Amino acid sequence: MIIPSDIMSAINIILVAANPEYTVYLQKCPIDFQRPSFLLEYVKTSRRDTSRWTVEKTVYFRISCFVNTEEYYTSEEDSLSNIQESVVQLFSGGYVNVGDRAIKVQSSTGGFDADRAYVDLQFEFFDDRTDAVDTNPLMASVKTNF
Repeated sequence: MIIPSDIMSAINIILVAANPEYTVYLQKCPIDFQRPSFLLEYVKTSRRDTSRWTVEKTVYFRISCFVNTEEYYTSEEDSLSNIQESVVQLFSGGYVNVGDRAIKVQSSTGGFDADRAYVDLQFEFFDDRTDAVDTNPLMASVKTNF
């Protein structure tokens, strides 16, 4: 079974390997955070039943990309778009290794603010159902009369 924190760790490893000069913050960004940096946030998980034993999960993440700011706490749009595109390209292979599995990933740009750019990630995979196991005793024998 794969949990969102496993995927988050894999994303973190990819970001750090590609951008060692960037700090990666997970879930929350401190008030006096360093720039350049990334903020990796878990957004949500959706689940769809596929069989009695299997579910299809889609897990969503958002990466906020921060570059250095100017005098009025805005960032250069070229710098933001460059780092945003480089992060999208990190996930363009279509799969990310999480543990012993390769999980399908889609990345897309999520827009800009004055001082940050966003990248949205969507991971899709099949997993074992984690519902409660039926503990009713099985039928021991069947007797029929003709």
